[in-house]
Amino acid sequence: MRGPHACDAVSNERMYFKKRLKSIAEDVKKRHPDCGFEFRGGVPCEEIVTTAKERDIDLIVISTHHYNWLTRLAYGCDAEQILRHAPCPILLLQANKDELSDEN
Repeated sequence: MRGPHACDAVSNERMYFKKRLKSIAEDVKKRHPDCGFEFRGGVPCEEIVTTAKERDIDLIVISTHHYNWLTRLAYGCDAEQILRHAPCPILLLQANKDELSDEN
């Protein structure tokens, strides 16, 4: 989308996902009161590494799509960048291929 309404559409979408994330996080917090959440904008790998450093995080858990070498070369891989720069251990979980195909 281009034009004067593009910013409105992006802003509305951002607010929708922020509310959705907050709802999910509050549900998790009911079961695990010591968990927290934060919504940030920016480059995902940079934001995750910065947050881990600021909060002295013990472990980062990330799901990865298990891209092949060509896809990784073309698009990069946030999980790989986080792995290279994180100040703590990382647990990488491969996305379930069956669940991914059900979404499409």
